[in-house]
Amino acid sequence: MADNKHPWRDVMSLDTWQKMLNFTQTAISTNPQDPLNKISQQLTSYHQLEKPNQGIFSKRIEALKVLEKEAGQYLQGKHHGGYQRGNSHKGGSSVNPRSLASRGSRSNNNSVSTSPSLMPQEKNIDRWVYSLAQRARKKAHYLETLSQSLTGHLNSYSAFFDYLQRKSNSSADSELLSLRPGVKPEKWDPFHRPIELEAKNNHQEFILKATHPNAISHAFVEWYNLQTQKHFFEWLEGHPICTFTKYLDACDPSNFEFGRVQYDSQSAVKEVFIKNGHLSAKSLTGGNHPCEPLNTRGVAKQKPGEAYVWLKDGALLIHPHNVGTFHHSSFTGGGKVRCAGTIAVTGGKIERLDNSSGHYRPSTRHFLTLLEILNQQGVLSLNAQVETHDLFDIHQQDERQKIPLSPAKFLEEAKKKSLKPYSGFSLKNAFF
Repeated sequence: MADNKHPWRDVMSLDTWQKMLNFTQTAISTNPQDPLNKISQQLTSYHQLEKPNQGIFSKRIEALKVLEKEAGQYLQGKHHGGYQRGNSHKGGSSVNPRSLASRGSRSNNNSVSTSPSLMPQEKNIDRWVYSLAQRARKKAHYLETLSQSLTGHLNSYSAFFDYLQRKSNSSADSELLSLRPGVKPEKWDPFHRPIELEAKNNHQEFILKATHPNAISHAFVEWYNLQTQKHFFEWLEGHPICTFTKYLDACDPSNFEFGRVQYDSQSAVKEVFIKNGHLSAKSLTGGNHPCEPLNTRGVAKQKPGEAYVWLKDGALLIHPHNVGTFHHSSFTGGGKVRCAGTIAVTGGKIERLDNSSGHYRPSTRHFLTLLEILNQQGVLSLNAQVETHDLFDIHQQDERQKIPLSPAKFLEEAKKKSLKPYSGFSLKNAFF
């Protein structure tokens, strides 16, 4: 049914519409003025339009608005004053928004731990027509937004290939970190869906692999391998991600379940400061609340702690890391940072620190720059452990990269390799 988390989903197909009519035991009159007949005819007209064609978007938007109007008039006529989702239905019980099918319990909005039932539970057609109206409205708004975004590096396979090639030839030694190319589509997407890819350069041929096992990442790889000259999001209009109707299409809905990554969200984000050799923090949206001694919570990347980013202006921010909903890119809308990773703090003292960020991939030099500041400020606990992914010049997945070091040992190893922190930069909002 209609869901704010998935505005890209299209209205139900004609086959699905007929399936719904059969399921609800609803017969449509042949009278052309019959409200359900009007909805059926408008749905037919809409689905005759070519979907993966941005030149047709305006016609689709217009048709969707008419469909929403027809569905609304049907509900208005039956319910005198308008249908509300909480209205009573058969048996006098109100409709539970989650009653349309048994859903699996989710650990986040991008994965399902158990396969939901494929059988719809709602047998009142009014609820489905209401959902159709909502879906038409949201899809029209989605297409309007998308129409303004079909440019840039996702304009075609060739455009994205050229972008990857250009980035592979550029120097990576900079004190500021940009998002790596494989996650830039997440930023370019006006709805910030969790697209995460690894681009491997193989003799001037870039092989893409989805590093986040979700439908949108796999769809992007499919688009790339087809070498189509259509924009990715234009091509996606013909993909089940957009055409799938939950609870009525005969396939597991968990295959197409993913949400949106928060961008520039300040909710639950904390800014970190150093006071008297301890880390303190306060909410970015907390008004005049004073700083409190920092104690991180939760798990980030399967380890205790939270995600952090060290911003361009010197501020240090933290937030619980949630795969598929809150990434390191969420803090600044995918802007440049100085370092990123995960941090665990107890009583204002750092227990564990790393530079594990799949979105930014900070080097040991970026990490060293931050660590030296923290070490000088005395905020590392006596038993603190630090980790980095490239100190020993071995593959990131090598088990030796997972062996934590004491800060002193890490700094010693960095010195042996003649690594030096970045210096000479001016910070307007330094946390230290």
